Amino acid sequence: MKRYDVRHIAFHVLIGIYFVWFFVFAALIAMALMNVLGHGNPALSPVFMLWMFLNLVMGTALFIVIRLFRQETVLNRIVLYTYFLMAAATVTTVLIVQAA
Repeated sequence: MKRYDVRHIAFHVLIGIYFVWFFVFAALIAMALMNVLGHGNPALSPVFMLWMFLNLVMGTALFIVIRLFRQETVLNRIVLYTYFLMAAATVTTVLIVQAA
């Protein structure tokens, strides 16, 4: 009978959830920018800000848990760079929305 490495499976499940979060969060940022720059409904801006804050909190939790595995792989570097890219995109989007 095979023994499954539960820690390895959990790591890959978390990576899968992280990349789902990444694409959903990117779509949310794009929707917020399209709403502001495309002269959308200004009443939606606070809703987008709240959603982006909550998504950033969830992404931070995922990022911290993935970093707890302490694996030095290419996948960990991709997670590191994409997380900070999304954090920077969030700050930039919030500044753009607040200025508009």
